[in-house]
Amino acid sequence: MLHSSEDAIAQYANAFQQLKERFEARSRLSALKVLRDMSQGVVQLSDILNDMRDMGGHHIHERMADIY
Repeated sequence: MLHSSEDAIAQYANAFQQLKERFEARSRLSALKVLRDMSQGVVQLSDILNDMRDMGGHHIHERMADIY
């Protein structure tokens, strides 16, 4: 009976370890997706600001520089 209990505990521990690894992998993937989306947003914002500057919005760019 003792071996049976030890086997059951080992199975639960193994299952828990697998769940933990899956959770961590999905968490890392989610974080990478958020970073990717943020990066794309920064690129889009930069493109918009460059377009505004190119359209003669130099004063807008200068005012934004004053803010930062």
